[in-house]
Amino acid sequence: MRTFIAIDLPELLKKQMGALQVEIQGALGEDGALNWANPQKMHVTLRFLGETDDRQRDHLAHRLKKIAQDQSPFDLHLVGIGAFPNWPRMRVLWTGIEGDLTQLKQLQAEVEKAAQACGFAAEERAFSPHITLARVDRNAATRQVQHMGEFLRGWAQTSGKRKWGSWRADELIHMRSQLQPDGAVYTPLRHFPL
Repeated sequence: MRTFIAIDLPELLKKQMGALQVEIQGALGEDGALNWANPQKMHVTLRFLGETDDRQRDHLAHRLKKIAQDQSPFDLHLVGIGAFPNWPRMRVLWTGIEGDLTQLKQLQAEVEKAAQACGFAAEERAFSPHITLARVDRNAATRQVQHMGEFLRGWAQTSGKRKWGSWRADELIHMRSQLQPDGAVYTPLRHFPL
């Protein structure tokens, strides 16, 4: 089964992220090149694992329990918006994470070590904490994406610099991801309180 390790957002923040999406949609007008993430599924991905067998899940559970026991809860908040890889070639629209980033990055590094110890290949990309708000439609024209990216860059510098909300990260979740025609379904497998 496909799995990943994450920190979930509280319900209030998920609602605030939904309101932010509506605000951005209103600013964009009729530009339909973005596929909006479901706010109820929003989370901070610490490590996507992909296909995970029973043995790996058992070994990972043991390691994640130890990691969580050694980590205190910490505070994070969501701020601003940005784009991967950049505004003119935007593929992902996101909101940034600030707060106790040293603790978050240490936690992610420990999760990465645990994943590698359980047989997963090293993550190729550096950890960049964010919450995905939307993904650009694969069929969107390059010019449309550039126009939308430039508009959102300006919006980010004026309306989009706000702090959207804060929360206390207090558990790791080993999550199952089942791909469905209408999007992935996420099911918590195990919770590991910090």
